[in-house]
Amino acid sequence: MFTKNVGIVARLFSTKEEDVPRRVELAQQLLEAATSVRLQNQKGSFKRIDLVVWADPKYESDCGMTAAALRKMVQARGYKDVYVSGEVHADLFCGLLNRATARQSRGGCDYVMFLSPEASSYLTQSNMDLMWGALAAGAKVTGLAISEITDSILEGRIGNSCAIWEIESLLAVGGFDLEAKKPTLDEERYHAFVRGAGKDGHDRFYHLAGVEEMIPLARLVKEYGACIAPILPTDESQVYIVPDRETQPELWQRHWNKIATKDERQVRHLARECVETTYLKDAGGMPAYRHPRVYGKRG
Repeated sequence: MFTKNVGIVARLFSTKEEDVPRRVELAQQLLEAATSVRLQNQKGSFKRIDLVVWADPKYESDCGMTAAALRKMVQARGYKDVYVSGEVHADLFCGLLNRATARQSRGGCDYVMFLSPEASSYLTQSNMDLMWGALAAGAKVTGLAISEITDSILEGRIGNSCAIWEIESLLAVGGFDLEAKKPTLDEERYHAFVRGAGKDGHDRFYHLAGVEEMIPLARLVKEYGACIAPILPTDESQVYIVPDRETQPELWQRHWNKIATKDERQVRHLARECVETTYLKDAGGMPAYRHPRVYGKRG
């Protein structure tokens, strides 16, 4: 039985004031889902939940209104052990997660779950029971194979849209390496980028940043061996909420730029550790969590 304390970290920001209500709505959906889940130790639900608003002025980050709106919602709904903070000294991909992980550890958590508000439909008792089971079996990291990137996650390339990491082991390998950090506005001019193509055939560009999970995943496997547990969600109707093309064109564009370049960005960050993607799949995947959907293939 899994008896450790788990917390949740959710990253949020609204570059425009008109987007704040939607971010608050998504955060509320996440909190409602979280309060419905019981841990196997029967002590209650998650130890703490950190709603971290990315507001570093060196980037095109939050408009300055989201944190206050979130605090108002949390207070009005009476949520317990939910903490809203603004992060003004970190990039979105690495620094923010490292600082949030430290807060979770200080708050008594043994494991941290990174969850995108857009993925809160996956936060169900049946899915969480599978993840608790993986952690109890010794996984250092487990993640749900969410829509859009299902196969890559089943191959061991866990995504922080819905993943749980053992904090002690994550910190032991250096946390989320700043090699994957998002470039500041000043750095964007000379930062390397990746060019991909969408399903519509149009070019998609994204800086060589993000996919911050790759470097610590490689290091975990080097240190602990097979310790990655990908989980296929129990309900195929659960989906990651993609921004609407008509009402949120900038967020829609950003999402598909990320998806179209994700595989190549993963490859390049893994190359920094002198490994390829099959290393996570074949050396990192725990035997009980090797899904035939991808392990039936070669490579």
